[in-house]
Formats: sequence, structure tokens, C-alpha cells
Amino acid sequence: MKTKLVLVAFVFFLYFTLIIKSVFAVTININQYPSSISSDPFNVSVSVSGASEGQNYLRVDLYKDGTSNYFGETNNSTSWYGGSEGKQYFPITIDSSKMATASVQARIGAPSSGKFSGAGFYKLKIRRYTSSGNPASSDQQNPVDVNINFSLPTPTPTPAPTPKLSTASKVNSTPTKIPVAAVKTEIPSSRQIALDDESVETSAIAPTSILGVSTQSATPTPNKEKEKNMEILGDESSKISLIILISGVFFGACGILVFFIYKKKGSNESV
Repeated sequence: MKTKLVLVAFVFFLYFTLIIKSVFAVTININQYPSSISSDPFNVSVSVSGASEGQNYLRVDLYKDGTSNYFGETNNSTSWYGGSEGKQYFPITIDSSKMATASVQARIGAPSSGKFSGAGFYKLKIRRYTSSGNPASSDQQNPVDVNINFSLPTPTPTPAPTPKLSTASKVNSTPTKIPVAAVKTEIPSSRQIALDDESVETSAIAPTSILGVSTQSATPTPNKEKEKNMEILGDESSKISLIILISGVFFGACGILVFFIYKKKGSNESV
């Protein structure tokens, strides 16, 4: 008997709870909406009943059925918004009748791949924020089905830049120097060959490079420097002899000329 009384009391409690909840709950009805949407903006006609008098805010939510990955942007009459600040969404005024109607403009926006998996069927619902900007969690509404015929563009992979080798990391950038002393070279000495009473100096030509290393000395050898000095002295001696010879000829000619002038003058006087 006690068990039956407890059961009846529980049923009446549940019944009255549902009645009270239905009386004081806020109901949102989606009256008009597009069955198919693309990347272009679209309008949703909404009516709100049972809300407290004051300013409320409406947000259009798109999501895949069975998930809570909401996406989309709502026009708040001045700009597009899709963040978490409730007062940034479309404002409506609830009058004394606790009712309001509005036409809210929305668009898909730029959802991430985790929220939008491509074209197909999605759910659309209206989220309401109270005058304080907090989301209303007890609103009653029936989400509608919409077909989204839009796909996000496939991102083009950016080619990775080719790494540039620094000067320090270049392989074999500086040739390996081999000491000249480590390379054995044989350079024959110069020799004099007499040809037609003229001394012609000939010397063997040594290789100028062995394995990329120059074998030619930066300074002349002592023999070559001595020969060069002798050549310079010989040239200077020849020039001095030539000057003396020309001077002798000149002065001799002048003496002969003076002699003939003097002799002719003497002949004229004797006459």
C-alpha cells in the first residue's frame, strides 16, 4: 500500500514539473530558412516566446548532427561575428508580451576542417543570449536540416625553400695547399750556345704547376740576376763607347773645318 502511494506521488510530481517547465520555458521557432545554402549569406526568420522582457541576442549555429562543433557567422547589423561574446550577436527586444520576431542574416564564414567536413547535410539552430550576454541553456527548439553545397578550397602546399649552404659549410671550398718543398722538381741550369758569333742563352722550361701547386719561384735565381746585371753593364758600356765615338768624329770635323778656314784666310791675305 505504501509503495503504491509513493508511486502515485512521484507521477504527480513529474507531471506538474513538466507543466511548470513548459509554462516558464522559452520557445524558439525557426519559421523560414533556406533548404540549401552556399558560401553566400542567407536569412533565417525566428520567433521567440516566453522570454523575460528586455534585450536578447540571437546567434545562428551550423553543425554536423551528433556533434557540438558549431560554425557560422551572424550579422549583428554592423559586422559579421562568430566569437564567444554574446552581446556581439544580433540584438532583439523582448516586449511585455514576452515575444519577439526577427530575421537574422548568417553565412558559413571560414570554418576549420574539424568543424566543417565538406558539402552535405548539417543542422541549423538558433542560440539565444540573455541581456547579460550569457547563453540561455533551457530554450526549447527543433533544429532544422540544411544542405550545404560548398566545399573549402584545398590548400596548396607551399614548397619548402632550398637550404643554402653557408661559406663555412661548403665542401672543398678552399683548395688544399701542398708545400712546394714536398714536390720534387728538376730544373736544368742555363747554358750558353755560341751561334754566328752571338751568344744565345737558352734554358730549359720547368713545369709551372704540379697538381695545382706552382713550382716557379717568386724571386729570380742568383745566376739569372747576375746575368741580368751583366747585360745591363754591357748595354751601358756600348752606349758610352758610342757617345765617345760620335764626340770624336764631331770634334775632328770641327778641327778640319777650322783648319781649312784658317788656310783660306791666309791665302787671301798673301794675295
